Amino acid sequence: MKLKSNVFSYISIVALFVQLAIVVILTHYYAQEVEQLIQKKAQNFHLAAEREIAVSLGEYDIPSIEKRLNNIQEYFPVHKVNIFDTDEDLVFQTGSDIAPIESRVFEYEIKDPSREFQVVGYLIFSLDIKDHTKKQKHILLLGSLIVLVSTLLLFLFAQLLLNTKIKFGKKLAHSNKLATIGSTTATVAHELGNPLSILGGEVMIIKLLLKKNKIDIPQINRAIENHQFTMKRIVSIIDSLRSYSRYESNDANLTFSYNNLYEMLKRMSPHITKHTEIELSFSSSVIESGHTYELPGDEGKAYQVITNILMNAKDALGNKGYIKYSDMIINDSTLKISIRDNGSGIPDKIKDKIFEPFYTTKDKDQGTGIGLDVVKSTITKMGGKVYFETKENEGTTFYIELPIKNVKKD
Repeated sequence: MKLKSNVFSYISIVALFVQLAIVVILTHYYAQEVEQLIQKKAQNFHLAAEREIAVSLGEYDIPSIEKRLNNIQEYFPVHKVNIFDTDEDLVFQTGSDIAPIESRVFEYEIKDPSREFQVVGYLIFSLDIKDHTKKQKHILLLGSLIVLVSTLLLFLFAQLLLNTKIKFGKKLAHSNKLATIGSTTATVAHELGNPLSILGGEVMIIKLLLKKNKIDIPQINRAIENHQFTMKRIVSIIDSLRSYSRYESNDANLTFSYNNLYEMLKRMSPHITKHTEIELSFSSSVIESGHTYELPGDEGKAYQVITNILMNAKDALGNKGYIKYSDMIINDSTLKISIRDNGSGIPDKIKDKIFEPFYTTKDKDQGTGIGLDVVKSTITKMGGKVYFETKENEGTTFYIELPIKNVKKD
């Protein structure tokens, strides 16, 4: 599945512009139709008037002009008519000086067919166009209403989709956490089994000494020290797993020990490469320094994102290859983690997509994991950054940089 987070936004914008374009085109088309209708009515009145009064105007027969104009005005919505001779002197006038609110003035030449269509005067009149513009306004209003309603519906749908996506994303991330916990149960049981066996052995030693009434203080002290150390180991394993399984937490004031995280990753590493010939190696100059480094954030979430990158590296390798985990300190203020594999690398065409929500190139049976978008978001909230270098057919290296909160020198 290849989903882009902003696809719906693009579709919404395109749909809105398409609607606007349709409304503008329809309005323009109807405006042209109205204009053609108005021009046609004006031309019809001009032709009728020219046919009726051209000869009378040429002979300055005013009574005949008045009579003929009154006859044709009954069939045309003209408001005021002015007749001028060729010297532009007013010959005849009819109608009110108060024009309708919506009217158009037209001017035409009057040609006398009996004089070889010689211009004998001018016709100026106003035409009432209220009925035509009223329909045009209704079309424009209806188009605007369609755009407004469509925009509102698109907005509501976008909000619904966004809320659903957020809820789905949270549930998916939590489900993948639980899935990982389930798949690592055997490893955890094995990890707890070893220290519990040690505890059982130490308890047996103490019981035998007491049974034989032999109070060997040095031996009892050694048994108690081993007992305490083993208990701490068990608590560390349980705390790491419990922290990882938390659904949500307020990370603002949390810190965790990188040393504990590193040990947890090493203990769980056999599960990652199980049933493969992949070599997963760990080397840490940070741990070798002998100091304890505290980082900001939730240890469980840090474990989750690093495990996700390790799993991605394993999937990229298939069944053979190597994954190398290493770390270092930069400028005494930043801890840098490197996870390198010799897999197929990331193709250039998808480099810019891998941090997009739910983007994956995995098959359905491999799952989607928490997604590199969650990895990036989690690391950013911890005040760090994640990035990668890759070369096709040579491999990929992911880098995680996190700020150091505190250093305890042992």
